Amino acid sequence: MEIHNNNVLKILIAIGFCFGSSGLILADTVELKTGRNARGTVVQMNANSVTIKLSTGKEQVIKSAEVDKISFDGEPALLRTARRNASEQQFNRVEENLISVDPATPFQIKEKEFLIAVSSAKLALRGEAGKTIPDAVKTMEAYVGKRENQFWYQYFDALETLGDLQVSANQLDKAVTQYGMLSKSSSDSIKMVGGFKSAQVNVLLEKFSDAKTSFASVQADPSTEVAATKMKLLAKVGEARCDCELGKAKESIQSLLAIIKKEDPSEMELFGRAYNALGHCYLKDGQSKAALLAFLHTDVLYQRDPEIHAESLYQLIRLWQTDQKPAQSLAARKLIREKYRNTYWGSKELNSN
Repeated sequence: MEIHNNNVLKILIAIGFCFGSSGLILADTVELKTGRNARGTVVQMNANSVTIKLSTGKEQVIKSAEVDKISFDGEPALLRTARRNASEQQFNRVEENLISVDPATPFQIKEKEFLIAVSSAKLALRGEAGKTIPDAVKTMEAYVGKRENQFWYQYFDALETLGDLQVSANQLDKAVTQYGMLSKSSSDSIKMVGGFKSAQVNVLLEKFSDAKTSFASVQADPSTEVAATKMKLLAKVGEARCDCELGKAKESIQSLLAIIKKEDPSEMELFGRAYNALGHCYLKDGQSKAALLAFLHTDVLYQRDPEIHAESLYQLIRLWQTDQKPAQSLAARKLIREKYRNTYWGSKELNSN
């Protein structure tokens, strides 16, 4: 019994070194997008990688693009709650949970700063909580401009968010430059996002040849990751839109219809963008009725993304008028002005009269 009790004591002592009074493991935890975790002490990070020293004493280097989130040893409970709020896109709760948080370490300080800046930006993009696009642009410009923030593992997320804000603010040339910064990432998927979004902005600028080149570059990327495959399909939709504007409307319509027929309709972004592109191509081909139905598909079925839904509403306002349906046109105008006023298309509609 004495040997048994000694063994139990040793186990309890070992557990005591790993657990605090709250019962939480005292260690940094890097949660990966694959669902796996790495536990130990984060010793270094930058925009491209996180280095964690494991309990074995070995150091593991993880690509920042593979990290979902990081929990830090001994962090305040409300910091952990705010991080969860952000991951669940409950951005309105992030700042209120962080107001009373007094971070104890440099990593915790940087986490709080990032969460507040990005959550405020996301609320502005949604037109919620009284957040405005101009204020959010200034906040994010200040954030990405601080040299020390360039070493935070979510820095490229911040750059992308600033680009999104600049699009909403109709600062399109700045947005192209901002998305171009994503090319500095070591992650192929992040580079592809940058190339795709730069191309999308060039479409808004009606620089269709430049946009087509960028869309083609995304499709040519050799990566076979799931995220890369999705980006390639989105780029294929974008390229069809460019081809349409460059004189190949009928060919583009067939290309887009083939994507819609083949791919999974549960892919909300893909189908929303595909139907919007199809609507533009039908307009270019002089088929206003077919264009109305295409944009209506987005309005009814693929309205999750504010920018995509707002684009369909902007077009529907005019198409319903052409179709002599003033009530439907008015309803679309009311929705875009009330719900999507902070998007690029909402702002365009507000400034149209």
